[in-house]
Amino acid sequence: MVAVYFKTFLLYASVGIPPSSDINAQLDYFGSHATGWWAIACLMIGTDLLLLPLFLGLYRALKGLGRDLLMMMAVGCIGLFVVFDIVITWAAHSVMIASGTQYVDAASDAARSTLVASAAFPSAILESPLAGFGAILVPSLGIFLAGIAMLRGVFGKTAVYLAMAAGVTAFAFMLTYVFETLPSLRVVNALIVTIWYLIVGIRLYGLSRGPRTASQ
Repeated sequence: MVAVYFKTFLLYASVGIPPSSDINAQLDYFGSHATGWWAIACLMIGTDLLLLPLFLGLYRALKGLGRDLLMMMAVGCIGLFVVFDIVITWAAHSVMIASGTQYVDAASDAARSTLVASAAFPSAILESPLAGFGAILVPSLGIFLAGIAMLRGVFGKTAVYLAMAAGVTAFAFMLTYVFETLPSLRVVNALIVTIWYLIVGIRLYGLSRGPRTASQ
């Protein structure tokens, strides 16, 4: 899963940052980078689904340490994120990519105008705080809660600190919708979350191999 995340970082770097506010520019952008964005969409949906067994495994590993409620809330946040990300975020991206492809190939201004009108709603979703709330804040909150639960576990301080950092950077990023500062926090948050997934995944794998492997 982490390898897929790093792959998406490379894909994001290759397609660049989508333009904001101007729907014509957005459609032209998505149409010109459709292959990269379809690849990103497929990879991200796949990693979304993989988060469920990861957090269920984490819940099982920490069960009995008096933090069951925290982990139930964490799993709930991740479940909500997976549904939101697939049904809202990537559905909106899919419309923009498909419409962008048609926009680039459109033979008339009338056809382009129709595509612009149909893309107004998904474009507004991707530019709204709702997108940041569902795609960044909710999963980071789940990781933050899991980090608190890890204080009594065997995952180490690094995983705990990264979980706290994920929550803090997610809340700080949401402020960019108000103050328009530090939008790069989105990238910082993504990197922190990816490293956290790596550490937790390795630790869960060690625990699954038995006490001897887990203690190494």
